[in-house]
Amino acid sequence: MGYDVMSFRILMSGLMILFIISGNFSSKLRSIFFIGIRTPWTLSSEENWKLTHRLGGRIFMICGVVGFVITLIVPSNQMMSYLTFAVLLPCVIIPVAYSWYLFWQENK
Repeated sequence: MGYDVMSFRILMSGLMILFIISGNFSSKLRSIFFIGIRTPWTLSSEENWKLTHRLGGRIFMICGVVGFVITLIVPSNQMMSYLTFAVLLPCVIIPVAYSWYLFWQENK
């Protein structure tokens, strides 16, 4: 019909909203083998699971909000994809490292 639809921006905004929602539910997850931050360290201890998912849920929500703001502000699709990748990388690294740290402290 001649309208320019910003499909990538809509897709990235929806992904960031999904991160916010999943971060909210992540802190309430019980220890299961199908959903969540499933490292060997989180599965070894109920306390490790609970603390890791509490931190991971908060980080997911913060990264989702920051990523959503990026999708609204940044004009270039390429720059938007680089920035959202840079924002989402800590979402993966920090909870896994924290889980390992808790495991290490427990077995020290």
